[in-house]
Amino acid sequence: MDKLENALKTQEELKNKKREISTSNIGGINNDIGYFGKITIGGQNFNVILDTGSSNLWVPSINCQSTACLNHTMFNPAKSKSFQDLNTSFSIQYGSGSASGTSGVDDVVVSGITIRNQVFGLTTFETNDFLGSQFDGIMGMAFDVLNTQGSSTPFSNMVKQRSLPQAIFAFRLSRAEEHDIGNLTIGGVELNSFTGSLNFINLATNSGFWEIPMDDVSVNGKFFGFKNRVTIMDTGTTLIIAPPADVQAIHKLIPGAVLLQQQEEYAIPCNTTTKIALKFNGVSYAINTKDLVRDLVSARLNLCLSGISPGVVGSNNQWLVGDVFLKNVYSVFDFGARSIGLAQIS
Repeated sequence: MDKLENALKTQEELKNKKREISTSNIGGINNDIGYFGKITIGGQNFNVILDTGSSNLWVPSINCQSTACLNHTMFNPAKSKSFQDLNTSFSIQYGSGSASGTSGVDDVVVSGITIRNQVFGLTTFETNDFLGSQFDGIMGMAFDVLNTQGSSTPFSNMVKQRSLPQAIFAFRLSRAEEHDIGNLTIGGVELNSFTGSLNFINLATNSGFWEIPMDDVSVNGKFFGFKNRVTIMDTGTTLIIAPPADVQAIHKLIPGAVLLQQQEEYAIPCNTTTKIALKFNGVSYAINTKDLVRDLVSARLNLCLSGISPGVVGSNNQWLVGDVFLKNVYSVFDFGARSIGLAQIS
């Protein structure tokens, strides 16, 4: 009888739930290499990377002995009355670093929205890539098909549990040097964060990534005529990573750019005024040179690392577009319409 009463109560809660747009501040990590938000799992607080390039939620377990775990907040199942151990293992590999452990279920709160019975990972092993990071774990915000635990993401569960007025979330990413504050809006958009209208682009594939077609790229107004390029929009990646031939073509038009042979990266003048723009659905979005210029390589030569780096993402027409670009736009991820909206930041 208790189970039936609980089921009926849950259905009634879903019917009567007040669906509101929720906006919360998010923090940048060391020179804007990533962005994190605050969540709670089973009443315990964590900082997690907000990652549109993956689909797992995980935090360190109190049983983790990896050095990378020990200087972070760790989840203690004994402190949660709602935790359930699934007695299954999980693992996940990122571009940099990996994590593995066990799976559990608990109530999760993101931006004031409660998600019931969310599956998450409790890491018992983390590589040293996570050592000393400002975040405890990662919250994936791509599609469920990428989840290595075979479960739904927190955002997907918000939609299923009818917590949102619209099945969308949106980012306004900050710049550390400007001391501004970024935000994550769930269930709608933050009108004060952008100007003009949103330009929506339908997803190019059903891969599970937030992947959209790109029209072209320009340097100082000159377009390359790139064809059939697709871009994965990934808030969990710092740089823009693109096929080596594309990256070489771009840097040939940046005065003073040089290829660092040992690092297989490009360096550009630290005071470059070169304007690079990515074009989507007929609209070009420029990258601020503050974002294009990265870490110092040589003060004597006035060279800094470029925010556009060569690499093989998947196919030879695929780009991975990270925060170097995404800081320059207001980005809306429409789960229902399977599209991404872009607008100029205000």
